Amino acid sequence: MLGQVAGEREVITQIKDRGRRLPVWALTFAFALLVVAVGGWRGALSLVGLGSSVLVIARFIVPAIMSGWDPLLVCIAGSLVIIATTLTLGHGVQRKTAVALSATVACLAFTGLLAVWSVQFAHLTGIASDDASTLQILLGNGVIDPRGLLLGSMILGAVGVLDDVTTTQASAVGELHEANPSLSTRELFRRGMNVGRDHISATTNTLLLAYAGTALPLILILSAQQQPPGILISFDALATEVVRTVVGSIGIVAAVPLTTALAAVSVGWSRRGERAP
Repeated sequence: MLGQVAGEREVITQIKDRGRRLPVWALTFAFALLVVAVGGWRGALSLVGLGSSVLVIARFIVPAIMSGWDPLLVCIAGSLVIIATTLTLGHGVQRKTAVALSATVACLAFTGLLAVWSVQFAHLTGIASDDASTLQILLGNGVIDPRGLLLGSMILGAVGVLDDVTTTQASAVGELHEANPSLSTRELFRRGMNVGRDHISATTNTLLLAYAGTALPLILILSAQQQPPGILISFDALATEVVRTVVGSIGIVAAVPLTTALAAVSVGWSRRGERAP
């Protein structure tokens, strides 16, 4: 990959990095092919949803934040568009989709409020990472609120997992009703929560490992300082990752009973509608 700099009398050409377009596109194509081969037309629709998510991030979220808009509000608005698009494309317009969408929006609002409180309570600066610091240097202080950017990243990080949890729970309750239509709303909720508890342990572990994998170099750097755990966790960089993980996990846990309750009540309403003359 070459870079050119115009001088006074000549153009200076530099080798900036290795070109990686071919392997990146090859891996992307292989991923898309596998999704379609395994998922069929639903897999193809999920790829369309994935493409729309990338489009929202690239064409709305990033330009809006770079223009000085509040990062938290921008990420919330973008997340709502992503959620509505991916759920509709992946599952169609049906009761399950409406339940999952309602629960995801409610949990997203709850997670956002919790993130705002947690960042203030922990006195996080939002500039603990090198990337955030570099951004402030490039654009100048005050162009982008670092705390708002941190909050926005928490929202975006939680959206994908919340989407999965709410959809799975809504589907589980629907399948329970199909298998045994005589189950009451209370019994549907109870049995749905049995499925949800297993889902909680899996998804929270997934979120933890995802953040831990991203922050692994940071964890190694802090560990090399041989400081007591109480000191290490007070560092802004590590505290940021811990708060990010905990806030997202709380949002996931809250999504399970909320989605299960909404799905069970929705089934109860549909039964009453079917019985009505």
